[in-house]
Amino acid sequence: MNTYYDNLSVYAALQGGKLLVHHPPDGPYPVVVLGPGVKLQVNEREYLEINQPIPVTVHDHVVVTTLTEESEGSWSLEVTPDNMVAILKLKPYRRIRYVLKDSPPARILRLEGIPIEEVLSPVTLGELTDKLRQLGVVHGIDWETIRSLFVNPEEKEVIIARGTPPEPGQDAKIELLFSLEEKIKIEGSTEEKVDLLQRFVYTSAVPGQVLARKHPAQPGKPGRDLKGNIILPPEPQDVALKAGEGTTLTKEGLEVVAAKPGRPVAIHIPRGMEIKIINVLHHDEDVDKSSGHIIFAGDIIVKGNVLEGMRVEAGESAVIEGTVSGASIKAQDSVVIKGNVHASTIIAGEKFALLRNGLPLLKRISSQIEELFLALNQLKEKYTGSTIGPLVKLLLERKYPGIPASIQVLREYVKKLPFEYPPLTRFLNNMEYKLVRLPLAIVSIEEIEELYNEAMELLGHIQIQDKTENGNVTVGYVLNSKIIASGSVTVSRIGCDNSYIEAGKKVIIHGAFRGGEIKAGEDVYVRELGTRGGAKSTVTVQEKGVVTIEHAYENSFVKIGVRIYPFTREERKIRLRLNAEGEIDVIPWR
Repeated sequence: MNTYYDNLSVYAALQGGKLLVHHPPDGPYPVVVLGPGVKLQVNEREYLEINQPIPVTVHDHVVVTTLTEESEGSWSLEVTPDNMVAILKLKPYRRIRYVLKDSPPARILRLEGIPIEEVLSPVTLGELTDKLRQLGVVHGIDWETIRSLFVNPEEKEVIIARGTPPEPGQDAKIELLFSLEEKIKIEGSTEEKVDLLQRFVYTSAVPGQVLARKHPAQPGKPGRDLKGNIILPPEPQDVALKAGEGTTLTKEGLEVVAAKPGRPVAIHIPRGMEIKIINVLHHDEDVDKSSGHIIFAGDIIVKGNVLEGMRVEAGESAVIEGTVSGASIKAQDSVVIKGNVHASTIIAGEKFALLRNGLPLLKRISSQIEELFLALNQLKEKYTGSTIGPLVKLLLERKYPGIPASIQVLREYVKKLPFEYPPLTRFLNNMEYKLVRLPLAIVSIEEIEELYNEAMELLGHIQIQDKTENGNVTVGYVLNSKIIASGSVTVSRIGCDNSYIEAGKKVIIHGAFRGGEIKAGEDVYVRELGTRGGAKSTVTVQEKGVVTIEHAYENSFVKIGVRIYPFTREERKIRLRLNAEGEIDVIPWR
């Protein structure tokens, strides 16, 4: 026994795997406490409980050994129902053995085992290869991942084979090379003092200009599943590129090129797009007796003035660069007059207002055609005729007499229109031919379905047109004139004297409105209303309208719905609207 040990009267120590014990003959005795992985046998008794104090003496037969812990591993291999992924579920085999370490002498000796863990794969490479072969997996095996599992096995799920999915192709598409905006409206804020000429910038094209380009469909690449089966990609969708009025197709139908000057437009057709040009008429001189009236179905641009007694009528928009004196300007779309207007009549947007009036009738007809289509669908199984025409005629006479009657009402409506609207005319003629003149000639129920689809497409087109900024009038100064617009009216400079303005939407007067009347479907902004001399000036708006005035004079009036607010004195920077009780609120603003 070395000197260090001799200096301790009571101790136990572990050296070289053997337990050394020392104590006085009559005690006290050293105590051994077990840590993880250690087993102690004292005489014939075994101790395994961790942290249990065990007294020992020099007379005991003591044996110290270590434990080994083992956990079984497991594995499984599954292939997904689509045969695209193989998943290996792996739980490694684990074995932990403990090694004793020497411990110096102590009254209470804790025996610690050093754990050494071994982790082994529960499956061999051969077993896994056999299983893959058994499941029919021959494609997409990730051998690199498989090898890593044997180097560093972990409990996890891992994809060891993956099929090659098909690469979808690219659908054909049409690239538009011009702006879709029919016109770009430029205007200042209604609450700012701005001297801004409000106008529209129209999209236009010149002959030879490429307007649209079709990019053909590109096929995809086939894939392959784990079992080697070919997977075909979905067929890419094609689109039709159609050259409408004023355009031509080139390069094997892949490009639409402008054939004449004008405004290009894109129209959605079933599974494609049609590109056409809307004509513009340019008149570079005055409109006077030498030129005669100018009446044109498209846009009109007059570089000069429009003189007394003359008429300019545009099926689309009219732009007058000069002044309008004692004349009449009428456009189914918008009117821009950059000069002044004296003793003239300006009308804009009649086309859209009239088309808007026909929407209820078109909705009723589309609903009636849908009912006819549904009835034919229910009866076709029991119908034994070779064509559906006789059944259609019978239903029109017995169950749906309202359809021919509605078609007649639509015919009268179209006759009264002061313009031709080709989509509406085509739909009416087609419907009249099939459902009034020759219903017996209808071969299949699909012809009725086509009529319904045509009705819905026409409705959608008119509704889109109604929501866009059409039927507006923009002028510089107005004197002793009448302006009527289905959209908004803007007077951009000095203002108006003794004039009548009626707008379906907004009215904006950046200058003064002195004498006359303004009627608007929406809001009104007037910088100055009335005169110091008391010229009667009236503004009328709908119940939801808001009237904003920077300076109002006595003898001016604002009417909102049925309520009237008279100005009995000068007032500045006010906004008028109806409150919840239906009374006019006058709100100051800065």
